[in-house]
Amino acid sequence: MQGAEPAPSSRPSAVPEAAARFEWLQVEEGATAAGQPAPEHEGAEAEEAQRCSTCGWLDSVAEAECFRCGTAYPRSFAEQDAQLVFGPPPADGVSVELTPSATLLERSGTNAAPADWLLRHRSAEQSLIPGFNELLALGEVNLESFHRYAHQSAVAKKALRDMGGATLLADETGLGKTIEAGLVTKELLLRGLARRVLVIVPASLLSQWRGEMRDKFRLEFKVVRVPSDLADEPPLVLCSYATIRGKKGVGPMLREREVDLLICDEAHHLKNRGTQQHRAVSRVRKKYVLLLSATPFHNKLLELKNLLDILKPGLLGSTRAFNRQYVDEKDPRQPRNLHHLRGLLGEVMIRNRRGEVSVKLPPRRAAICHVELSEDEQAFYDDLTEFVTGEVRERAAEGERGQRFATVLALINLQRSLCSSPHAVAGSLGRLASSDLLPMDIAERLGGMAERARGLTRWRKAEAVEEILEQAPGKLVVFCEFLATIRELVARLKAKGIQAVPYHGQLSSQEKTRALERFRDEARVLIASRAGAEGLNIQFCSQVLNFDLPWNPMIVEQRIGRVHRLGQTKTVTVFNLSVKGTIEARVLELLTHKLRLFTAVLGEVDLILGALHSERSFEDLLRDAWLKGVADGRLDEALDRFGEELEKARETYDDIKQSETLLDRLVPKQRQEQP
Repeated sequence: MQGAEPAPSSRPSAVPEAAARFEWLQVEEGATAAGQPAPEHEGAEAEEAQRCSTCGWLDSVAEAECFRCGTAYPRSFAEQDAQLVFGPPPADGVSVELTPSATLLERSGTNAAPADWLLRHRSAEQSLIPGFNELLALGEVNLESFHRYAHQSAVAKKALRDMGGATLLADETGLGKTIEAGLVTKELLLRGLARRVLVIVPASLLSQWRGEMRDKFRLEFKVVRVPSDLADEPPLVLCSYATIRGKKGVGPMLREREVDLLICDEAHHLKNRGTQQHRAVSRVRKKYVLLLSATPFHNKLLELKNLLDILKPGLLGSTRAFNRQYVDEKDPRQPRNLHHLRGLLGEVMIRNRRGEVSVKLPPRRAAICHVELSEDEQAFYDDLTEFVTGEVRERAAEGERGQRFATVLALINLQRSLCSSPHAVAGSLGRLASSDLLPMDIAERLGGMAERARGLTRWRKAEAVEEILEQAPGKLVVFCEFLATIRELVARLKAKGIQAVPYHGQLSSQEKTRALERFRDEARVLIASRAGAEGLNIQFCSQVLNFDLPWNPMIVEQRIGRVHRLGQTKTVTVFNLSVKGTIEARVLELLTHKLRLFTAVLGEVDLILGALHSERSFEDLLRDAWLKGVADGRLDEALDRFGEELEKARETYDDIKQSETLLDRLVPKQRQEQP
């Protein structure tokens, strides 16, 4: 439900009194957009096949000649086997001598050249390494943050063992394509089959990818943005699509840099062959390549071919031949000759559906707790907002240059701290007043406002936390954006007899460990910052409160993921504080009702944001909308326009998801094997 009426069936029985103040949101369930079970896939059953001796095409035994090249098949398997096994010996009489490797290693003397010995030694070492049926990477991951699941291990094995490391990973959203790519990367590095790796992702996912590789696989990737980032020849490189396609700077250097493994996340960004982005990625020389996308084609089946041309050039022939053989003349999204096309895609493409794997998450429910400021708080908010608005308008025409832009960023941070707590905004005001960004008279005015903030006697957001704790029993993790807010909230709850533990980036690793132990064993509340929450796994808690709202939806999704993750056994409840009449309330409205952040299927948010077709992050776009609205005196209109863009992006993504049904027809169900 997107309205404000509470859903009786979804509301926790522990909080009936909050029905008038809580807006409960309905979370989508099921694997498909409509919440229906995934359809049965046609033609997924195995059947006998024969391979063309001329071009290697795999065809049904019922066919008389090769579909691809026209070569006639032998009349029976026996005749074909006779040609292969009992043919005449080679004309030149070549023979092969088999010598045990141990005998070679025991040879010594003047005839054993060092180079020959090293080659034999290396060969013997390689013979001791098990095949890809056993993943060495599983023994080298960080067990504190890596959770092992059969389908992910099976994908990594198949990609390496059966597909030679050239694979399109097309699992449904939320099944862990990043983890599968990390397993393949770690495996190739451990076996010495790869040393230089290049990962290309949308700009908004750079930090997420870097963190996943570091925390789960102990791989330290370097984010490359400028030429100097490549000065020390880092073996593991992470960059954005905008960087790799750049005409100047580091773009040409990356395109000419030979790598062992190339990984492209959200690979549907490469679906158009004629774009500079597609040409740039195609130029990268590589031995292994992984393309990751849950929706590898959107509007035309030809877009899938364009991706596979990067992965395995020539697999699907020329564009003209592909359209003639595999694309319906009336509908460019519908395939023809499905049996033959499925055979080709099965050589390079893996797709798991939610209904086929053992990944099961408990239900999730979300609610918005609407809060009204006290009279003193509201008066202070209005006065400070008026000041910020005036300063932003004065600097709007000055552009994003040097100190002027730094002042605007400081004002934005001031506005955000104003929505957090009197203590946070007092600190922000004091720092801004003591800086050289503003004239002396304005700095003195800010100093007075800081004193006014410290004198506020009520803190309605903190009171709302206490109300939630009274009505929702159990442990609660509270996420804040400002350290001053964390400290004051911890002190306030302790004064009320509620054990609360701070968890932030200024704590040492030992202090963080002790804080988690206290939260697990004694305390009821953990109050965490954004930096402190990185890599945090607390499945023993099932309730999350977004006290402050970051302007980045990916951060919010990561917060929820700290408890709503594999290993969680209870229904997860997400509370969000919304202070009436503030910019934070407007941002929460955009995330909730336009982006549908709290009701989307896990992992969908970044795909929806991708439909905005912008290289800039959501946070940057929102900041620009806020600045323009404040400068023009039309903030509501600016945010409404941004909301309309989000709605269009959501509609575009909903249309794209329809292609997943077609994709399921193209790729047979994966046979699950033991990891």
